[in-house]
Amino acid sequence: MDYQRIFAQAIDRLHAEGRYRVFIDILRNKGNYPNARCFAGHNGPKPITVWCSNDYLAMGQHEAVIAAMEEALHDVGAGSGGTRNIGG
Repeated sequence: MDYQRIFAQAIDRLHAEGRYRVFIDILRNKGNYPNARCFAGHNGPKPITVWCSNDYLAMGQHEAVIAAMEEALHDVGAGSGGTRNIGG
């Protein structure tokens, strides 16, 4: 089986159907929720409004939450980590 060809054809079909999803690069503006900057395209960043965030109460920008996150970073460090049943 030529899996590379099968995969390429499947991706080509998604493109042709307009169903291939690309997530844009954004940066939120701290203290200015729900405003953000979008980095898609060649014209540089442009302002956007993000209404699809899971941070709909803007708690990710609350001073107490940020302080708790900083404390955790200093205590255990940073990095991605999977659950134990995935990571072994």
